[in-house]
Amino acid sequence: MKVKSLAVVLTLFSSIIVSLLAAENDREVREIDRYLRGSKILTTHREGGPLYGKRFVTEAHFCPSGKFFLKTHWERHTILDNFEQGGGERSGI
Repeated sequence: MKVKSLAVVLTLFSSIIVSLLAAENDREVREIDRYLRGSKILTTHREGGPLYGKRFVTEAHFCPSGKFFLKTHWERHTILDNFEQGGGERSGI
C-alpha cells in the first residue's frame, strides 16, 4: 500500500515539475517573441583565414505579425583569385 502511494505521489510530483518547466519555457519564448517583433538584425561573420576565408552577411526581419524573413549572402576569394558568392532566403512563422 505504501509503495503504491509513494509511486502515485512521485508521479504527481514529477508531472507538476514538468508542467512548471514547460510554463517557464513558454514564458521565455513569449518574452523573446515580444522583444524581436518589428525589429531588423544584421549580422556578419567570417569563417576561415583573412585571405581565403568565407564572409557571411545575414539579414533578419521580424514582422509585427510574427513572421520572419532571413536572407544570407556569402562570398570568398579562392587561391586562384576566383570570386565565388552565394546565399539563400528563408521565411516562416
